[in-house]
Parts: sequence; C-alpha cells; structure tokens
Amino acid sequence: MKVQEKIKKCVAFVALQMADETIRLVGTVFFIYRDKQKDNYSYAVTAKHVIEGIKSKGLDKVFLRMNLTDGQSGLFATRISDWIYHNDENIDIAIHPIVLKPNFDHLLYPESSFVTSEFINENEIDVGDEVIITSLFR
Repeated sequence: MKVQEKIKKCVAFVALQMADETIRLVGTVFFIYRDKQKDNYSYAVTAKHVIEGIKSKGLDKVFLRMNLTDGQSGLFATRISDWIYHNDENIDIAIHPIVLKPNFDHLLYPESSFVTSEFINENEIDVGDEVIITSLFR
C-alpha cells in the first residue's frame, strides 16, 4: 500500500542549528488542524524527547525544515519555550501552534480524520491490521 501524497505533505523534519551554523536534522514533525473546533487551531506535533534533546544542548530554537512551493527547502524557526508538553510526563508528545505560510508546500491533517475509539470498534480494527505512521526517512 502506497501512502497518499497528501499524507506525506503533512510531515517535515525537526532540526537544530549547530554553533558553526550548520543545520542538523534530529527528528520529524507532522501538522494537524482542529477542524472540529470553532477556531480551527493548527499545530506542529513531534515527540517530547526530540525537543528535550535540542534543549539539552543549551539551544533555544527548534527549526522545522520544510519544502517550499518552488521546489527548494526552507526553515521555520520556533522558540523552544513555546513547545507544549502533555501534563503526564510519561506521554512523549510536544506540540507547537503553527500557521503555515503559503510558500510552504505542506498540508495540515484534519482532526476529523483521526481514528477514534468508536471507529476502531465499528471497523473491528485489531492487532494485525495495517496502519501508517507519518514520518520522513533520510
């Protein structure tokens, strides 16, 4: 099964900037929007340990390396202090509010397409069923 192109456009790389200004890719991020909410908030989502790894190096910025509509790639800078973690420290997730600029060739995955417990029960999804995990590979 091939993953739909629109799903791949919901993913980018997480990067940090070294002291010599080189960029190092350290993880992946995906983009969602809360279309079930009144205000349609959008977020970048990654693993908490990715953000904590950048923070442990004494850095205060997290970069998202994203494709641009002209075929090039660009960086979107975020402040590390703006990343939000779940209240339960055992949950490995970090989110950052985001507004994608028109020149970024990326999409936001809608909350209305998330798999719910009801969907799992109605469709009898269980161990052994196919799933997709959004990520990027070098």
